[in-house]
Amino acid sequence: MEVKKKKTKIVILVITLIVLLAGSVLGVLWWQTNVFDFLKNPRQLFWTYMGQNLEGLPEFDFDDWTRLSEESRRSNSRISWNVDVAGIGGMEAEILDVLNNVSLTTEETFDAGNQRRGFDISAYYRNDMLANLDVVLERDAIHVGAPQIIEQFLTLENRNLSDLAMMFGIPGMPDSIDMDMLFENNNISEDEWDEIARRYLRIVYNGISRENFTQSREEIQINRETVRANAFTLTLTPQEIIEVGILLFEELRDDQLFLDFLVENMPDMTRRDLQNQITGFIADMNREIDYLNRSGDEGRLIITVYEYRGTTVRTDFIVESTNFRGEPTTEGLRIERQVNGNEIELTFISLDGRREEVLFTVETVSDDGDYLVRLNFEINGIDIALQISGREDLTATDMRLNLEMPGVRFVLNIESTTRFEDVQISRIRENIILNDLELEQFALLLGMLQEGAFEFLTENEDIFGELLEILRTN
Repeated sequence: MEVKKKKTKIVILVITLIVLLAGSVLGVLWWQTNVFDFLKNPRQLFWTYMGQNLEGLPEFDFDDWTRLSEESRRSNSRISWNVDVAGIGGMEAEILDVLNNVSLTTEETFDAGNQRRGFDISAYYRNDMLANLDVVLERDAIHVGAPQIIEQFLTLENRNLSDLAMMFGIPGMPDSIDMDMLFENNNISEDEWDEIARRYLRIVYNGISRENFTQSREEIQINRETVRANAFTLTLTPQEIIEVGILLFEELRDDQLFLDFLVENMPDMTRRDLQNQITGFIADMNREIDYLNRSGDEGRLIITVYEYRGTTVRTDFIVESTNFRGEPTTEGLRIERQVNGNEIELTFISLDGRREEVLFTVETVSDDGDYLVRLNFEINGIDIALQISGREDLTATDMRLNLEMPGVRFVLNIESTTRFEDVQISRIRENIILNDLELEQFALLLGMLQEGAFEFLTENEDIFGELLEILRTN
């Protein structure tokens, strides 16, 4: 009898393990694959394939952004450009050559211990320095230095700003400005952000009825090939869109964590002020719903996600409405999505008859998080190509922008690197405090700046002479 009980327990244990294993496998198949799509409802499938539009895009770690605002670092950038204009000559060509040989470098430093930020901006012409500007930010002051023009820093302290502004006839300036946002990271952790996102997405999910979702099979073009794809459609009236907005604002009005974050980043705004504003928004939205119901507006937003072989291949956004003459109008946007290995290509196509296309390509180029983003589109005869490469930890970024139009080509290059290291920015002591100057003293300061600028141009005539000679002879 005892042996039989043991066998029974073993059988129950084995069955339990099999059920758990099968449940886990089926759960993965249910949520991560399209094996059981035929059992899911259109609402689940719509959101599943809608979310695929974001898959494969660069994901920047929350901790990396936090690190940039909390740890001492040094960030360097070099900015250069080239403009090519066909068919020009004379003074225009010479000035253009001068401009093409100008470049900028910037160095941003952050002293976490002393809570100071520094910016050093330098302009070069044919690798010779033209000038540089130093800016140091503190919680209670802004310091600006132009060593080629004036020896001392010009300091604007964060006090009595209204009196200073009124001296020059500028009303409405507050006595001080909240500088904390330049030094403090928000108090919301990555887990809290994730929880906030899930909560608001859940409101959207539950705030739209199942009846708004439909499913069908349609023939579409993929790579010039006609295929039959599954189409999952969400249809919303303006009233239904506003109703979802009301649900989101009602949640926000009672969301203490998110409200505190917003208040910290909105000067002169209390939590009560923000809650009152949100209450006003909700009232306005309810009045808009009443107006739409009375006017008989029959507009619709139609979003259709197309799935083929388990992958999102196209998403259409269609807006149906009426114009001021009461005539029906249709506008929209189509996103075509292709995945080729480690490269994702998104093509944005206008559906209002112009068929303007924007090609957006994202490529993951290494397992360490290196990425390459390409964006190509045309606007009013201007071809625009943007390429950005870098690392997901934000320590390196290269950007190249290319604009082309008939007879003109413009290229902009920006290279940036960031190193986390010990940085110390000394307190500015040799300075002129603008808050303490009278109007007559400001006039004297302006004269000093003009004199310094003239001396600077004279001392660097070998650098500026080429441009001045072009202007003088033409």
